[in-house]
Amino acid sequence: GLGREYIDELRQTLLKEDCYIPGAINLDLDDIARTAKITASGHIDGYAPENVVSGVTRTIGDNSHLWQSKDMSEEKAFLSFDFDEEKKISEVRVTFDPDLNIEIMISQTKRRLDGMIKGMPPSLVKDFTVSLFNKDQKVYTKKIADNNARLCVIKTEAPVIADKVLVEIESTYGDKTAKIFEVRIY
Repeated sequence: GLGREYIDELRQTLLKEDCYIPGAINLDLDDIARTAKITASGHIDGYAPENVVSGVTRTIGDNSHLWQSKDMSEEKAFLSFDFDEEKKISEVRVTFDPDLNIEIMISQTKRRLDGMIKGMPPSLVKDFTVSLFNKDQKVYTKKIADNNARLCVIKTEAPVIADKVLVEIESTYGDKTAKIFEVRIY
């Protein structure tokens, strides 16, 4: 009975924690990122900023479901979430692209080992900053250095009143562009 009664809540909780459920999308009404005006520094065709609220955190067929910046050596990469009114914000969740298609095989052959990527995936964002603004004044900032996670959860100590969230990407582990699948704001 519990499964039937709470299946939608369970599905949304699993999605929030970066579990992939084929056919399921983020419908979390508490996620205010879905109501924001989203802008970005720029993007590669087909990888628009609005993709970060598509509700899907994987590439499915021809649908990328991610934002991809332009070359970061040419322009700074950022995503901005602007709200029509002040919001109480206590959490920002960012899902990056660690290239889940990389083949990782356990092998003892030198040829296989030499062909595998060593260290962090080049596409994963390494250094980034999340800032909250209220009436153009910065009211909170958190810099993350040497990130090694696909899902990064930034929690404030207490709710912050803000009307804008800015995610700025400083570097990746090698790629020239930044890639973000999802941003959730609570």
